[in-house]
Amino acid sequence: MADELLPDVVMTDICMPYIDGLELIRRLRKVHPAMQFVIVSGYDDFSYAQQAVQLHVMDYLLKPLSRSGVEAVLQRVRARLMRKLCAGAMWKSFAPAQSATSSSFSAWR
Repeated sequence: MADELLPDVVMTDICMPYIDGLELIRRLRKVHPAMQFVIVSGYDDFSYAQQAVQLHVMDYLLKPLSRSGVEAVLQRVRARLMRKLCAGAMWKSFAPAQSATSSSFSAWR
């Protein structure tokens, strides 16, 4: 489903039928490196949290979820996505100038 919809953010549980959330993140990260991940879990297990850190998961929420906790995470996700979007827009506006500059410098070689 994520391959079809291409979401910016995926919230997943760790324990699910067919595939666990950590494996899902590993697989999606390979094909969609910019995708952000938030884990929702009932397991307060250090090994899960450690693997989540290694997978560069944005946050790890413990069940039961609170509205304020979810809202705080979504605000952080939104802020990160906005920073990336702005950085991408700035890079695109910089790239034509960089291209023109490098072509003018190539005449000096």
